[in-house]
Amino acid sequence: MEVMTAISGTIDAVMEQEEYQLPAGEVVEKFERRLKYANQELNPSIGNYERVKNVAELYRLSGLIYLQRAARGAFSSNPAVKELVDAAYNIIKRMESCGNTFPIFIIGCEARSDERRAEILRILRTTRSVLGSMNINRVHEFIERFWAQEDLDVEQTIEYTTKVTSVLAAGSWGSAELDGVYKDRSGPIAL
Repeated sequence: MEVMTAISGTIDAVMEQEEYQLPAGEVVEKFERRLKYANQELNPSIGNYERVKNVAELYRLSGLIYLQRAARGAFSSNPAVKELVDAAYNIIKRMESCGNTFPIFIIGCEARSDERRAEILRILRTTRSVLGSMNINRVHEFIERFWAQEDLDVEQTIEYTTKVTSVLAAGSWGSAELDGVYKDRSGPIAL
């Protein structure tokens, strides 16, 4: 729960930064600490413990990736971002499926190589075959739109949050998307 609260708080902080043209500050640092040092207490006796542990870690990593990219304005080439993305892909490679759309979206947007994009497409395909989820189809579309924007923005002149907003705004969007982490608000969405 602590990770979800920190992710939600980070999204709120990013939206306030954009609205009021504020630099990243103490609030962002607070959420970064919470995500970095989150103690995710999981009961080892629950079924699918390894899968639950992997999903919990994907949420933590995707929250940190989003914080670095959106709140701090870090580029995908930033060493801190690369380290987080590498750790996330190491987990995704071990998973058969993942119906948790927030981490898949955030991590999928960071796929720069054909190998990583193929890995995201694989997990989306297997998740769709297991769950048949419409949310997975939407996330798949969003990720591919993001990749198209990344491929066209060779000089990296468009901000991450602008790309995310345009990708999400271009699709049909409901407040239940991305596992409810996104809070439905009027106006443009900054995830």
